[in-house]
Amino acid sequence: MSDSEPLAFGLTIDNDTCSTCSLCVYACPFEAISVRQLNEERKVEVDEAKCRFCGVCYSLCPLEAIKITYYDMEGLLKQAEKLCTEAGSKSLIVACKGSNPTDKIIASRVGGEKLPVLKVPCVGRVPLDFYARLLAEGAVEKLYVLPCDEEFCRLKEGGRISFLRVDYLQSLLEELGAGRLLTVVKGSNKARVDEAKCLGCGNCVHYCPYEAASLRSPGIASIDEEKCMGCGICLAYCPNFAITLEGYEHESLSETLRRLAGGKASILVFYCQWAYTPETSSENGSNLCFIELPCAGRVDPLHILQALNLGFKGVLILACKQELCNFEEAGARKAEENLKNLKKLLGQLGLEGKVEIAFVSPKYPGEAGQALSNFISKIGG
Repeated sequence: MSDSEPLAFGLTIDNDTCSTCSLCVYACPFEAISVRQLNEERKVEVDEAKCRFCGVCYSLCPLEAIKITYYDMEGLLKQAEKLCTEAGSKSLIVACKGSNPTDKIIASRVGGEKLPVLKVPCVGRVPLDFYARLLAEGAVEKLYVLPCDEEFCRLKEGGRISFLRVDYLQSLLEELGAGRLLTVVKGSNKARVDEAKCLGCGNCVHYCPYEAASLRSPGIASIDEEKCMGCGICLAYCPNFAITLEGYEHESLSETLRRLAGGKASILVFYCQWAYTPETSSENGSNLCFIELPCAGRVDPLHILQALNLGFKGVLILACKQELCNFEEAGARKAEENLKNLKKLLGQLGLEGKVEIAFVSPKYPGEAGQALSNFISKIGG
């Protein structure tokens, strides 16, 4: 695919199957779907520019007329069954990775049990049939569903819709005498301040896109948990590493970098969890390794410098397109600003070409792959 070729949209509607029931129209949180009357024929249409690729329409379509990339039913089922088989478990956790980034968080929410976990960008996109088929076919005997808190959901309706559907299925199962086979545990991941480390510089206050950070007497930062959306941008700007976000702390990411540097990969990719989902290593190429972040705005220039110092030939950041950023458009913008400033420093060392940023979206299959291929060609990894 060349840069000049138009990008294929990753959501399609089978008009032969669609009954124009309009459920998708009412469910779309971004008002991207409408029904048009063409002569005597009604037709569902998607406004590609408005679509945020949340997948709620896909998960609710009663006739499976809506298709969406990387969330197909059979693929999800195979992945879930593989996880359970490898773990020798008849229980499965389906978790929104935006609120459940670490195994420690997930285990604490299901009573400390270490169970296989299927992490997805939004639980609201998982069709109800997925849970029903896993239970009916005997692949699992108990399911834990971990969506975001409703007010925390970055895709507006994902948390609420997932809860309503799973609650409906559980009620149906109980009426049939099957007992409690599904458990919903809502959660969120919030930034916190280590007051002993805080310098009172105010960077977090200035850069937080949600006005969740403030300075209180005597010059100590404070995070309003009700406002915090867990983007991690404040962590990238904290000079003394006083702010933490579980799973994305400065030292934990540094340790991950040190571990990855011992492998065969020569190129490091930081990626926003909303912008990209890596394929298997064999499909991506063994010269790549990946670090997932809650937002590209969390990328710390110090981690990029560390990666280069550890021997990586190049560092690529995969960020959302600014108009598709789930954090008030701030994440993609801050990532670009940070990298621009860092490249000024790297330019003095002749290393500015070693670090790049690409703005991609799962709306367009192949876009991220093209960005990776271009960077590999440039670096010669």
